Amino acid sequence: MRRTVGLGFALFAFFMGLYLLTYRGHPVSTDEMILFDMTESVAQRGNLHPTLMYNVSILTNPTGDPFKTPDDQYEPIQPIFATPLFWIAQHSANFGRMHMVWFLNIPITALTVVLLYAIGLQRGYSVAVSWLGGFLYGSATLAWVYSRFFWREPLVTLFLLACYGVALQLQSRWQHNYKALKLIIALILLFLAGFLSKAAIILALPGLLILVLPPLPMLFKNRASIQRLSVTAIVAILLILLIFNLNLGSGGNRYNLARWQTFLEKPDWGYVGNSLLGYQLSSGRSIWLYSPILLLGLGGMLMLWRQGQWRLVVAVLLSIFIFSFSYGLSRRALWWGGNGWGPRYLLLLVPPMMLLVFPTLEYLLNKGCQLRWRLAAGLLALVSIGIQILGIAVYQWDYYDLLRDKQILPWQEGLWSIKWSPIPQYLDLWQTNKLDMAWRFATPHWQAPLLAMGLMVGSGLVAIFLARRPATHPAFIPAFSIIACLLIGGTAYSWLVTLQNDTRYTLNRPDIQAMIDYLQKQTNSEDIVFLENPDYQLPLMNSLKSPGLLMTLPYAPGEIRNPNVQPQVVSDDPGAQAGYHSVYAMKWGAEHYQRVWLIMSYGPFIDFALRPQEHWLAQSYFWVETIETSPSVRAIRFNPTPAPGGAPAHIVPNYFNEELLLVGYDLPHGTVYHQGDVLPISLLWQPLKPLPEDYLVSVRLLKADGSLVAQQDGLPQASFGHTSRWIPEQFYRDNHGLQIPHQLTPGQYTIEVVVYSWPSNTRLPVISDTQKGDTAQLTTIEIR
Repeated sequence: MRRTVGLGFALFAFFMGLYLLTYRGHPVSTDEMILFDMTESVAQRGNLHPTLMYNVSILTNPTGDPFKTPDDQYEPIQPIFATPLFWIAQHSANFGRMHMVWFLNIPITALTVVLLYAIGLQRGYSVAVSWLGGFLYGSATLAWVYSRFFWREPLVTLFLLACYGVALQLQSRWQHNYKALKLIIALILLFLAGFLSKAAIILALPGLLILVLPPLPMLFKNRASIQRLSVTAIVAILLILLIFNLNLGSGGNRYNLARWQTFLEKPDWGYVGNSLLGYQLSSGRSIWLYSPILLLGLGGMLMLWRQGQWRLVVAVLLSIFIFSFSYGLSRRALWWGGNGWGPRYLLLLVPPMMLLVFPTLEYLLNKGCQLRWRLAAGLLALVSIGIQILGIAVYQWDYYDLLRDKQILPWQEGLWSIKWSPIPQYLDLWQTNKLDMAWRFATPHWQAPLLAMGLMVGSGLVAIFLARRPATHPAFIPAFSIIACLLIGGTAYSWLVTLQNDTRYTLNRPDIQAMIDYLQKQTNSEDIVFLENPDYQLPLMNSLKSPGLLMTLPYAPGEIRNPNVQPQVVSDDPGAQAGYHSVYAMKWGAEHYQRVWLIMSYGPFIDFALRPQEHWLAQSYFWVETIETSPSVRAIRFNPTPAPGGAPAHIVPNYFNEELLLVGYDLPHGTVYHQGDVLPISLLWQPLKPLPEDYLVSVRLLKADGSLVAQQDGLPQASFGHTSRWIPEQFYRDNHGLQIPHQLTPGQYTIEVVVYSWPSNTRLPVISDTQKGDTAQLTTIEIR
């Protein structure tokens, strides 16, 4: 027993080393980023709302929240499982949050390897056969490739294999007339966990039922068994219906009965044939082509059938058929699963298919097996491992970019043409100095890979030692386990530390990192940060560890990105230019947070740009400050007090050079403030004639002795008010938010306004009913 456990742990440690060696630590798809987004929400706010990726999930919600993903929703278990990893990175200065979360599927896949080994032992196979079966699954199938990503498939694969293990044990219990209620409950819980990981596991239910149902003679003889099974089945059905009713996940429709009902009532059979053939025979998605080792299961099926173990054979074959059929019916033109290596949607069936390989492995390890069969199987295993190495070594999007450049459609020639399918094209794209692994971006490159290889070598030597010497010292395996765990932790830590300057996230942009550092110090849970440019998503998602909310806004349809191209929306209204969904999110953020930030990738230096999101915020709320770490990285802070409209509450006519009238002002929060508050003040301007230049406005807060304590200078209307373009006799609102210093002495302070020319700093003279000079003193406020 000790030797068996030791070999299992050696297997786990070996594959932890292998998967850490080929660790990627970076997303390749929007799916992964939305799942990370949900993880961030679970860890930070205790919900599953996607916010960072609002730009791709822009449907509004009847509750008024801007949190709803597109029609393709995501289940809750993966983000919940990833939350501890996120929490560690969030509270560690040197760990990237995405770097850390991308470790999740490494131990999950390694655990699946060990579980397959354990199921082999449970089914009566030798340690050698079970260990080899687990090893081939972990190294010669799609499992290796998908350990590198943050997709849901590895987790649901683990749960489905656990369901198979329990179901096979149940079948053994039925045959010996043993009670099995606990196993039935365990099976239901595991299946529900898988269902909450990826709802597609429900397609495996018919196959599982074939494994689970007791022999018919037993049912007729034992009414108590029938009753227990019936009650258990009813409970399971009620739980699934409850999940549908709760509509779990990110607010979406994977658990919406109406969605599933639509497929049944209005089936579209047009892609079913493609899906059935594609998952078996196509050069782009064949399960047999991308995991050739599974071909050994064809012989294993015959052996199992002859041994009377037909249930496992039928369960696996039925599941392959149902999955292949159902994806054509439900996903239609997208049956192939989008970008990925081989049939990602069938990954969860690979471990059950490996169970069919075990009888063949048993035959091959038998002394009576001919050498030629062993050599053929060994060659097949090497080819299968080589295919996985190919899928790991080449960046997926290099392949899809190549197809695009050649005007080849991935879902046509990319699937059905041998020439344009992934395997031959990946071979052409292979560049040893550009392997798609994290160590290329680590400093130093060698540190983490060396530790990972040390873990692999050490685990392999331990496995060989245990295989040759069944009797070992009682302390050997615990000592090895401790050392292996330390190496696993050390390798992961090394990755996190050496990837601090990962250019896939930093983009070689010190200005972005400087802005992240600034926001890290300045923002907290009362801040919401809107991101105008999705190109900046990855740096902020990985490195900004503020508890504030980060949301990426959709592209503004009214923005002018090329002066020679008319935008999608032509309007003078900043709200229409920004787009409904951006305005919807910004309004919501202003209602729920104390400070609103907008990160812009451009500014006033681009003359033709309208900057609609920034303009709408400046028009609707109070501009406080603008921080620039470069012209293309700007953070604009707003106080979310709604800006007043119409006539001002305080009419105080001040004439600047008899050409610009300050009609009056509003103080939405009155005249009493506290240290650290923002003082919002809205001015109403009226040009009396065409103005000769763009004047600057300075709003100031002064002590009684005239010394300056706070000010805000710039073009009016948060840089959007070009006074030379103002129309005479029209009215223009100009909203300012003065930041009151935190250490300001309580007392009386005066608000004044200055208008001046730039760069001469010449002030315009002011005339009012009560004063003359070059400043307009508006009112006095109290700081308490």
